[in-house]
Amino acid sequence: MGKRGNGEGTLYQRKDGSWCSQATINRRRITAYGKTKTEARAKLRKKIEGFMVGGSINKAKITISKGIQIFTKEHKETNERTSTSYRERLDIVNKYLGEELLNNLDTDMAEKLVSDMIEFGYSRNTIKLVLTQVKKLFYFAKKTGYIEKNRYLGKIRINKKTPKFILPKLEDVVQVIQEIKSVPLKYLAMFGIYTGLRRGELCGLQWKDISEDGVITVMREYVGYKRSNCELAPPKNGIVGQKVQSPEEGIELLKELQEYYKEKRIESEFVFCKKDGRPLLPKTVSTELGRRIKKIAPHGAVHILRHLNATFLASRNIPIRTISMQLRHSNVSITDKYINELIGENRDDIKNLSLGCSKVAVTKKEP
Repeated sequence: MGKRGNGEGTLYQRKDGSWCSQATINRRRITAYGKTKTEARAKLRKKIEGFMVGGSINKAKITISKGIQIFTKEHKETNERTSTSYRERLDIVNKYLGEELLNNLDTDMAEKLVSDMIEFGYSRNTIKLVLTQVKKLFYFAKKTGYIEKNRYLGKIRINKKTPKFILPKLEDVVQVIQEIKSVPLKYLAMFGIYTGLRRGELCGLQWKDISEDGVITVMREYVGYKRSNCELAPPKNGIVGQKVQSPEEGIELLKELQEYYKEKRIESEFVFCKKDGRPLLPKTVSTELGRRIKKIAPHGAVHILRHLNATFLASRNIPIRTISMQLRHSNVSITDKYINELIGENRDDIKNLSLGCSKVAVTKKEP
């Protein structure tokens, strides 16, 4: 790596073999990538030409992609979990509008973004969250002079009907779970069906949180996008110490998992962990398990395990109030959305319920 002539700045080769060319213009770092040195240099020159007018940065030539970089640098959230969530939404904006000029961001462009997201299958709620970030980016750009102050972002309508949610059959979900190669991930998925725990709660679950009679004390969840920014945090609802009852079959599954760990000489305080004892990443769970669930439920993801738990309890005549306590919802009306059909209001004991899925997560011992 070294300084180049002819205004090319820094040029170096990256670990993946590609080349990176950089230059600092008026205290702003401009970066371009290419498969070869020549391509990287050419792209950098083009960017510099676009950013420079009369020896200063031409804000009218800043792309939305660059605007997002400036925006995220200026707006750092104190909560890493919130910051990660916002970055993921801005990544969607960058995906569809990144090459557009920030100065051209308007209502029509935002509506085009909505149209593209609908076509790609994003949920209405996700689109709303992304639009919130678009608005924040727009007003930041106005305040900092990247967009004229007389410009306004109008009301953006989402002409999208929420698709009817169809819960897949339990046996179909179990079948896709069996396709997973990772043994701990298989058991995590099955235990999610038995208990209704959230993804992060399953990843952060420790052996000390589970009593002999299958009562789980929800103490934490494991959250984050990458290993470097993952952390243990309080449960999503902010309440530490709530109880969840696992059926006996669920506890039997965990005993099978313990035998697997013993055989592989894996030691960890976490129930679902990697070979080195560290907990499974939430992102790994979403990727490896979520993409398989989408085969049988296009509008579903890992959260479907929670839906399956609620629906199963309802089908066994468990009162909705009991199910709401099991899922730790703040309101029974939230629980009602999880359930396809309620059958009766008779009290039953969750501990003795049987899904008929014990010893199904691992059909044969892995080498």
